[in-house]
Amino acid sequence: MLNIIHYNVGFDWCSNDLYLKENIISNHLSHHYCMSVGKNFEVTDHASKTILKPLFDIVFELFKRDYDLKDENPNYKFWSFVSNKKRNANVMHDHKRTSTANAVFYLNVPETKNEKEGGLIIKKSPSSKEIFLKPKTGDLIIFPSSYPHKPLPVYTDDYRISINMESI
Repeated sequence: MLNIIHYNVGFDWCSNDLYLKENIISNHLSHHYCMSVGKNFEVTDHASKTILKPLFDIVFELFKRDYDLKDENPNYKFWSFVSNKKRNANVMHDHKRTSTANAVFYLNVPETKNEKEGGLIIKKSPSSKEIFLKPKTGDLIIFPSSYPHKPLPVYTDDYRISINMESI
């Protein structure tokens, strides 16, 4: 069975993380979320996608190495999930219909008093025991798309910002 990969990639790949954070928060604040689509939004502006491209290149190499993917063409699609005490969504879900592997990069994880706030729960199957991961800013978590998972809420004014990527 495939493993969950969790490590800190930091920001050496990133040319402007401040712009990226501010732009994603701005898009979040102006976004009209559709309940049927989910609580994330695709990052579509050219500047943010250009900044994120080196991250996807890192992720894509890990996808190919650790998940034996044959695809040679990254899709360079990014989705963002933004939450704080005013907006939290934590639904258990998977991505098995749209991908083979998932990656979540944590652009910002606020300091919290409760250890579980802002964490991620992953299950290797719907009936398996929950695995709790506590990401930090700069962390990358990669796991098979069939693994059910959910982000845990944060109860701060600061935003928890993740960038989500998939590969087939």
